[in-house]
Amino acid sequence: MKIRDLELNQLCEIDLVVKSATARETRAKKPYLAIEFFDGIDTINGNYWDWSTGNIPPVNAILTVKAQVSEWQGIKQLNVKSMATCATKVLADFAPASGDDLAATYQAAYSLMSEVTDETLRCLALGILEDLRPLWLTVPGAVSVHHNYMGGTLIHSYSTAKIAGALAKQVPEANYDLCLVGGMLHDLGKLFAYTINGVSIDMTANGKLYEHSFIGAEFVGNYAESHVDVDIPHIYAKVRLLRHIILSHHGKLEYGAAITPQCIEAYIVSCADGIDATTEQIRVAGNKAGDTMWTDKIYTLNNRPHITPYYVHEAFIQGEETV
Repeated sequence: MKIRDLELNQLCEIDLVVKSATARETRAKKPYLAIEFFDGIDTINGNYWDWSTGNIPPVNAILTVKAQVSEWQGIKQLNVKSMATCATKVLADFAPASGDDLAATYQAAYSLMSEVTDETLRCLALGILEDLRPLWLTVPGAVSVHHNYMGGTLIHSYSTAKIAGALAKQVPEANYDLCLVGGMLHDLGKLFAYTINGVSIDMTANGKLYEHSFIGAEFVGNYAESHVDVDIPHIYAKVRLLRHIILSHHGKLEYGAAITPQCIEAYIVSCADGIDATTEQIRVAGNKAGDTMWTDKIYTLNNRPHITPYYVHEAFIQGEETV
């Protein structure tokens, strides 16, 4: 059983991992335990109202939870009846994953970068993919919001590169190679900014100290100095443009960009990044919603519900009147 299978008012028994647990008090000063649970895909909050043992389960503890499914402000939660240590599962069973074949995605990304005709950009893209392969295959794309699972940075970056390449082909004078490599490396810094601790996604010390776009731009600059001849003006110019794309891919200063886009290719990569991040959020929310028209409210998308991909699909397959 998974969290997304739970139905309102259902009595359930489910194996979950603790992401956080906090002792609290009701208004009547009665102690209870507020817990955030994780099943490897989704999270759900739970309240253990009858908790009185004083023992707070640690983060990453695997528990067999007996509870009733309730609802608060339109969101499902668990009224916990009992919890016990689960001895039949290990943390690896709950590692946040997308279900994608990461090795195949890596190979597809490598093949795409191999098609880059510009020698400088191809050298940088393939070299960084090869040298950082273990990180590409494991590091998530965020703590939350989008692509927050193992290999999330790889999946998001490959998708962004494909979208950026497609957009570049439709824009006169856009440099296809620069858009392709810029899309693939725009979130490079995340490989050093995030890590998985059990089932929790944490920021590294460098991730907390430096914004990931800065880390990525700095890495590309240092990498280029030892792998291409940056003393040649036109090669230096290509590296500078690539670093600008990385630094500006959030689009606006208030969105976390170090600088706003200042060339066609930077705007294309920024748009491609936004498209992939946004559609991933709607897709994930749609999967949670199931066979319905609306997702729950998506906080990062104007805190509004969105039409599910299921509804759009059914409208075109069977006719909207049957949905």
